[in-house]
Amino acid sequence: MNSNDGLSFDHSAIRRVTSLIHSRAAFSKPLDFSRLGTASLWFSSSMQTMAVPARLILVAMALWATQPLLVTAGIVYSNDFESDIAGFTNAGALMALSQTSLPIDGGGLGSPNQSMWLGRLGDNVSKSLASAEIVDLTITGLSPGSVYTVAFDLLVGASWDGAANGYGTDAWYFAVDGTRLVDTMFSNGDQGVDYGAYSPQRYTDTSYADPNGADVAAFTGAEFSRKEGPGYSGYYGIYYFSHGAGNPNLTFTAAAATATLEWARYSGGSNFGDSSDEYWALDNVLVTGATSLPGDGNGDGWVDGLDYLLWAGAFGAHPGSDGDVSDGDFNDDGWVDGLDYLLWAGNFGSHVSSNVPEPASVFILASGICSWGARPRRRRST
Repeated sequence: MNSNDGLSFDHSAIRRVTSLIHSRAAFSKPLDFSRLGTASLWFSSSMQTMAVPARLILVAMALWATQPLLVTAGIVYSNDFESDIAGFTNAGALMALSQTSLPIDGGGLGSPNQSMWLGRLGDNVSKSLASAEIVDLTITGLSPGSVYTVAFDLLVGASWDGAANGYGTDAWYFAVDGTRLVDTMFSNGDQGVDYGAYSPQRYTDTSYADPNGADVAAFTGAEFSRKEGPGYSGYYGIYYFSHGAGNPNLTFTAAAATATLEWARYSGGSNFGDSSDEYWALDNVLVTGATSLPGDGNGDGWVDGLDYLLWAGAFGAHPGSDGDVSDGDFNDDGWVDGLDYLLWAGNFGSHVSSNVPEPASVFILASGICSWGARPRRRRST
């Protein structure tokens, strides 16, 4: 092989190329492509030899070095209830919805750290097996097949009895289009300390979708809690969902352009003697979805080697402009071609919520450019 025409692409060459790719500082100055001449990297196999211009390799590396690594999740709906309760509706035993000031810490109802919450829901409402306390929110503008995250804060107040027989059970759920992502029981007191009856909680940060789960102590998994009188009026626990360390992450896949979110307190068991003082409240409701990432063909939030394989496997196909990027036609112009590859390469390493590229995919970036720009040649005689 003539050293003036190209370089032998062996394991040491791979290490040199990937080292350059990782050395993003190498692109802090403009690249002088004219100095590259016609140098190429050569790829040999038992069938043929392929030459790839070195310019294409450096273009690939430059694209990776300058591409955006962080993509912020798009906000579909947000409400902290400081100004209104827009979008929320009541159902079941709830006659109306309103805002109220409640603490955001464990400092008691009189804490100086207050926020407006949607609540007090269920306060002074008779508890019944036949009627739940329901709050609904319909969100729009969703992309079917896309994954969305729902975050919120839940305050559980007064004499919730958890899985107690007779005075319970005091259960609560959160659902999306009828599928319950949370279904559990909360308790604000323990037997022999606060209540005479055995009143275990069923909620934990790792077990929250089964109301028949293991019995645990009151306030398990709560970010903040408080017990103060008179009576049980100052008892409460605050729970975080989809934010904060160790808390449940609630996601759903949109089946249509709209979805109905539902929060509800319901009664189980005999519910004999349950108290109307029990209430709950919501705050900081946030629905987010991944901002569309050009080149993310499989929709997993990464523009990476898996998406390259989608493109490579469909290269040359003509699926038509159908809005489906999983067919490798990332720009949806109807063809799976080099334009789709450039779109993928320009966003390679991007992620919805992380700025750490996947190391295993770094080499695929260079090899993808190589396979697209390479031209087959007959093996030279030696």
